[in-house]
Amino acid sequence: GGRPLTFSDETGYVLDEKGFTEGEIDNIAHFKATSGTLKEYAKASNKKFFEAGTLWEQVKGDIAFPCNIQGELNADDASLLADNGCTAIFECADRACTPNAQSVIEDRDILYAPSKAINSGSVIASAELANTKDVAELDSIIQERMVEIHDKILDTANKYGHTGHLR
Repeated sequence: GGRPLTFSDETGYVLDEKGFTEGEIDNIAHFKATSGTLKEYAKASNKKFFEAGTLWEQVKGDIAFPCNIQGELNADDASLLADNGCTAIFECADRACTPNAQSVIEDRDILYAPSKAINSGSVIASAELANTKDVAELDSIIQERMVEIHDKILDTANKYGHTGHLR
């Protein structure tokens, strides 16, 4: 399985080139919930921390998950990711990739999952939670709705001559 190489917040980002273990991820979550910033976590855990620049410039990875802010990933960042061998970008924040970044992603044949698809599951779960308390039923509903969303996006892309473009 894969391991995340970085985590970022408003102070910068922390890096572990070997990837963070599950225990370290739990520690980061606990630290952030109780103590504060990744800068403080990095100091306490002896991890590399970067305040300046963008992590997309300095970190090579197979998959990117921009999840900080709208417009976090621009065209230059997308090009850097492609040049560094990134094969997939999952947009975890609302519109984390600029339209120009999306064009680069498409031109460079990087697998792209837009925020509207990535974040749909939690929206569906929130809406359905009032109607069911059964986890298996809720999971089934989410899966059905996600297939519906995929099919609608695919049909629309095909209708307007953008076969295979799921954004």
